[in-house]
Amino acid sequence: MATQKEIVEKEQQRTGLEQMRKAYIYREGSFYRAYEWSAWLFVRHVSDFKVTCRNMKSLEQPVAFIGFPITSAGKFMPDGFQMQPNPDGTLDVLFPRHLIPDDADIEALAREYSEWKSSLPVSEPSKKGGESREERLPVNSQSSVEPMSLTAIMQRILAYPIESKSPLDSMAFLADIKQQLSHLI
Repeated sequence: MATQKEIVEKEQQRTGLEQMRKAYIYREGSFYRAYEWSAWLFVRHVSDFKVTCRNMKSLEQPVAFIGFPITSAGKFMPDGFQMQPNPDGTLDVLFPRHLIPDDADIEALAREYSEWKSSLPVSEPSKKGGESREERLPVNSQSSVEPMSLTAIMQRILAYPIESKSPLDSMAFLADIKQQLSHLI
């Protein structure tokens, strides 16, 4: 399992065009997340994702990331992209050469990324527990929570305020419940 620090270090170690064409995707519960350069690639070439930029205490720097449900991964991988699954649950997404051609200026790409990141509003981590939820979650885990009892799952379902949640939140909740149930069966 990669830590936030390891993820950010990996994102910052891009030197050549081949590495600049690659996005690293991490599975976190029922979502995929892309951080830093990988997030920028998705925002620049795929979709206008909502980007979160949080000041991570443990790293003493802001970290930008995007996320999307695992079930929607196909929607965000247009033609020409290559996905390479890794044994640890991560995905390497190779962007096609027509998006970042062989004659692309590496320094210009780095400047564009830096300008994008510096334009993002930075939020502070939640104060509950002293660190943000993102810093506590294990990255690349198949399940981000411990298996629950059937009674606990039923209580979560009954307590879930579906009428005040968005369809996306409800889908994520349902995926989490399905995952919990799969641990019991």
